[in-house]
Amino acid sequence: MHVGAYESVEPVGVGIISYLSGLWLLRLPFVGGVFERVGYRLVFSISWFWAGISAGYANIFQDARQNTLDAAHFFALASQGDTGLLLEDILKVTEGSLAVSVWMLVYDFFAILGFERGRYVGVTFNVLLVSMTAVIGVKMVKLLFGVDPVRINRFILLFSLCGLFWMFASIHIRDAATLFAVSALMYFWVRYLTVPHSHNLMWLVAASMTAFFAFGFLRAEFVFVPIAMLAAGLVAVFVGNSSKGRRRLWIYSSVMLALIVFAVILAMPQFDLLDTFVENVLVGNKEHYTEASAGESDASSLGYRLIVAAPLPVRLVLGSGYLLMMPIPVWHGFQLHNAYDLFLSFYALFMYALVPLLALSVYRMAKHKELRTAPLLFLLFVTVGFTLSIAGTSVEQRHLGSFFVALILLAMVPNLKSGLDRGAYRFLLRIFVGMMILLHALWAPLKFL
Repeated sequence: MHVGAYESVEPVGVGIISYLSGLWLLRLPFVGGVFERVGYRLVFSISWFWAGISAGYANIFQDARQNTLDAAHFFALASQGDTGLLLEDILKVTEGSLAVSVWMLVYDFFAILGFERGRYVGVTFNVLLVSMTAVIGVKMVKLLFGVDPVRINRFILLFSLCGLFWMFASIHIRDAATLFAVSALMYFWVRYLTVPHSHNLMWLVAASMTAFFAFGFLRAEFVFVPIAMLAAGLVAVFVGNSSKGRRRLWIYSSVMLALIVFAVILAMPQFDLLDTFVENVLVGNKEHYTEASAGESDASSLGYRLIVAAPLPVRLVLGSGYLLMMPIPVWHGFQLHNAYDLFLSFYALFMYALVPLLALSVYRMAKHKELRTAPLLFLLFVTVGFTLSIAGTSVEQRHLGSFFVALILLAMVPNLKSGLDRGAYRFLLRIFVGMMILLHALWAPLKFL
């Protein structure tokens, strides 16, 4: 598919070199592992397959979303190679300056090897980033549940079947980089909350500081992600199920982390956090995405009327459901117009299986005190908090996708080796699928009212 779409064998060479580079990284003792290699190989293979599909949409079916919008913009900037510009200079041109800078280095590397600066170079690097994110996720499963082959394989399976990850890997957009960065920061939080040693705290402080600066050059509103995770971590420590001695250690260490983070932030006069958050994130982004939605679709459309143009309380409720269930109808993306909608339709089918598993996870955590551990509560707070945040601003599934590893990790809570949990999951699955069938049956009359 790559050769047919690009009319060149070079994408195959780039793919093989990138794949082998990832395998080499996994030979490092602190990176690799048996399950990590399994996850990497499966996710890379599936992601590269979908990159071939996306290439066909772009080059054969003239996909406008890839050829004229963000993906085309990032490709045009990154394929220039290293121009000597600093991150601040690139930031004047694009918000995702860090992703562009890294892409530039990748394009330069393959140019030295004799490859053309084709779009497949940047896309294949996205495939590598998404695959390494799967490795990070496997490590978090092992921290949370130990070396449990059933849960680890379930995580790998779910990760490899998520339509949003296929989108991030196969289209020339920065979301693969934000997914990797958010998941890496999440890993250091899970590692610290699982084993609250001083060296894990030091790694967490370093990761939080690095993330605070990096997110500012990836996606402006994500600069608040380290602060939000800090809040989620502190609340998880206070309410989590643990011994008094361990809780006291967590609290003291977490308060120290909070003081360090805020001291660094407050020492930087260019950051007026409250004004920036209110004006640029809550207000500015909502207005920007509302205008974009109105421009891209009919303002009388069902989604626009019910969610995008709704008051904030309604938007939070319906928008959260939209992020987890849309599009309706689910077959909307199964056409040859653009790969973006195709992946959203696959994502919706994926969510039909995941949402009942998430519901069962929350129910089990509410019912069994021993499951209300600080790491699992942290993942729950991250999932709920960022879902509400995105529902109140962009209502874009791909923005939620950056935090999607947390959702899949929560889905590991049920013990599907148990007949009780398997039966409960089947019951919830029937209810949810039935509800989605009903919503599809009501879609036509609601749309044209």
